[in-house]
Amino acid sequence: MKQIQTVCGMIDPQSVRGALVHEHILASAPGIPENYPLLYGEGFMDRAAQALHALMENGINTIVDAGTYDLGRDPKRLKRLSEQTGIQIICTTGIFFDWTDGFGTFSEDTVSQMLIDDIRVGMAGTDIRAGVIKAVMDRECATSGRVLQHRAAANASMETGCPIFLHTASECETGRFQLQILIESGAQPEKIRVDHILDTTDMKYIGWLYDQGVWLGVDRLPRVRRKDECFVSTQMRLNTVQAMIEAGMADRMLFSHDASAVSTLWDTVDPDTLKFVHESVIPDGWLFILKHAFPELTRMGVDPDILHGILFENPREYLGFDV
Repeated sequence: MKQIQTVCGMIDPQSVRGALVHEHILASAPGIPENYPLLYGEGFMDRAAQALHALMENGINTIVDAGTYDLGRDPKRLKRLSEQTGIQIICTTGIFFDWTDGFGTFSEDTVSQMLIDDIRVGMAGTDIRAGVIKAVMDRECATSGRVLQHRAAANASMETGCPIFLHTASECETGRFQLQILIESGAQPEKIRVDHILDTTDMKYIGWLYDQGVWLGVDRLPRVRRKDECFVSTQMRLNTVQAMIEAGMADRMLFSHDASAVSTLWDTVDPDTLKFVHESVIPDGWLFILKHAFPELTRMGVDPDILHGILFENPREYLGFDV
């Protein structure tokens, strides 16, 4: 029987009523939660709870916190937030930074077991278990550390049944390398989600990904970027969403923003260096998709029932795994 692992235990997939599958509730550099939570600022738990309450009030009751241990993953505080707000929170295992340099020579078996223990035993000395596995490849592409991380993710997924999601650099088509490594290592395509799809407008590449049988992470709506950085505009991203739906991909699309409720990574950046201020200039934060993207896509001619299915129904199938 399929179940979804949350910070408060296993749940039935049918209990998911709307899910954002790639967000950051508390995001920071490694070690901040344990050592310097004051850097989050005064009342940071209240701010996080407020953002989660807003989701619940708008019909979304599930969220994946995409932070790995080296992006400020904080299982204890996330469990408290889940209990306080009623939002079903799913935690992530995996590694964000590249282990190629400066992190020892840990074996594939050792890294695989780290991930498996997060899923089956608990994270950071707790009994709070991870419900998704993250693997990362950016513009540095297939370094030895990145290859090891993906192989370990495949091993952990095969051992536990847990789904994988990929941080990719779509403009570099790293998904091609990532899927090759994962599938050659035995991972099942239907367990894999390729994220940051909207960082490209190349429908040929997106179509190739869909043809591999994987899930497509339609996130970064809108994209935070530094001033003068060239990036795909929000309107172009919506055009791509429409094109994907018209091409028949809606059955394996999943929505999210890749945005933070509380963060030391963006909150402390000088706003003058940013095109957008991360939380305050994304209109309505985690409600941007519901309140801005969906109405615009509907105006563009997209069937609102299809959009509803992507946000409210598809996550049940992706997040569940046999236990």
